[in-house]
Amino acid sequence: MQIQNNIFDYAAGGLSQDFFLCWFLSFAKKDFNAHDEDPGGEISCLAKKFLREAWTEKLGGLSDEELNVTAVLKQYKNIDVLIKVNDVFSIIITDEPCADVHGWRINAYEKTLICDGKTSLENIRCIFYKTADNPHIEPDAVSRTWKDMLAMLNQYKGNNLIVLSYRQHLQDMENALNSWQAEPIENWNSQAWTGFFSYIAESGMIDYSNAVRYNFRHDGWKCPSDASRRICALWWKSWKEGLGPGLERKGLLPAIDVLYLLMTSQRRIELCFSCENKNYSVLAHKWIERWFANFLKEKYGLDFHLTESRLPGRTTAIGYISFDKENYKERLSAMENAYDAFCRDREKFQPNTDNLQIART
Repeated sequence: MQIQNNIFDYAAGGLSQDFFLCWFLSFAKKDFNAHDEDPGGEISCLAKKFLREAWTEKLGGLSDEELNVTAVLKQYKNIDVLIKVNDVFSIIITDEPCADVHGWRINAYEKTLICDGKTSLENIRCIFYKTADNPHIEPDAVSRTWKDMLAMLNQYKGNNLIVLSYRQHLQDMENALNSWQAEPIENWNSQAWTGFFSYIAESGMIDYSNAVRYNFRHDGWKCPSDASRRICALWWKSWKEGLGPGLERKGLLPAIDVLYLLMTSQRRIELCFSCENKNYSVLAHKWIERWFANFLKEKYGLDFHLTESRLPGRTTAIGYISFDKENYKERLSAMENAYDAFCRDREKFQPNTDNLQIART
């Protein structure tokens, strides 16, 4: 059944997600009389399956008869959703449509429950429910995504309008994220760019890792809701491990702290650097420009364009190569190879080098 006027098209924020989770998981209560809404018990079975899969160690061995949700609390001391199972286990669900990692918040929630005398740490499980495509894995919680929920709700054969509406909302989200495959690149909106970047990162096409983090930034992607006002971007190769010694060997530290790649909805693959302590060096900037321009031209016949803004700053784009839907794989490979070759190259930056100008392409 195609729902023409879906309430979740209007209620797509964090609170409406909380409402759905509370409503959905309340069907796992033994004393819940909802035969009219769930005549075959399908929703109840799916709710219990959601909880068992989120905590297989404690709940995985419980049958549907043994697993009983004894409390469903919303916004208990700022916890989005708190589920009590068998009056023993506490399941914290942190739910945000667009979310980065929030380990500090989840740890605070655990301490709240322990200080309240509600439970002990070994009886607490945290679930990070992400209802938007997001690259970051929450290290202190079990990650559950909208894709997981869609796969589960696709098993539903009943006709409950709320379940069907939410399932269609998730399916529409998947369709929008996959729209880049059929649409011309000039028609891509922020959801299409998000789907494209997700595909790039997860396909192994680039040397991407979302596990390494540090105090400047980490690999990932971000797209604002209004792509006409801001730029969607994917960034990677931005960790220090293995890069610092190469920059130090080249004489680029502390002039440059981090060198990384950035792919944007302007159809650019940019080479950028960061100076955490604002140790900006114009000469270092120009030296890197020259190296990449020569490498890309000689090896791939590509022009390394200089960015429009030449003003120094904490984070600066040095230059870029262009891409489109037909050649993005080849251009990504070229820029990654240039980056890796630069890090391996033994040529050393000399701070007092003169005449480092580079012609604009």
